[in-house]
Amino acid sequence: MSFISCKKQHKVFTENDIKIIPKPVELILSEGVFEFAKNTKFVVENKTQEEMFTALIHKFKNISGWSFEIVEEKPLKNYIQFITDTNFDNEAYQLDVNSNRISIRAQASDFF
Repeated sequence: MSFISCKKQHKVFTENDIKIIPKPVELILSEGVFEFAKNTKFVVENKTQEEMFTALIHKFKNISGWSFEIVEEKPLKNYIQFITDTNFDNEAYQLDVNSNRISIRAQASDFF
C-alpha cells in the first residue's frame, strides 16, 4: 500500500505502519496507490450507506473543499464502495485498495 503526498513523493508503507482498527487477521501489501480527486465517486447500495458516506464526504469537504458525488452505479474507476456480503462473519471485513478503487466488504451495512 502506498500513499502520495501533494508533492507526488511515494511513501512505501510496511505492515507496522498500517494502523487499522479493528486490526485485520491478514494484511497483504502491494504496490500502487489510490488517489482521491475532485471526481471521486462514492457508490452506495442503500440508505444507511448513503447516510454514512454523506457524513464522510462532509469531513472531506471541510479539509479539501471537494464535494464528492454519491451514486448507485459504480463507474469504471476512481470510486469508493461498501459492499454488503452476508457470507462474512459478524464484524469481519475485507478492505481492498488499488489505483482504481477502494472497496470494503462486510456482512451488514451498519458495520460501515
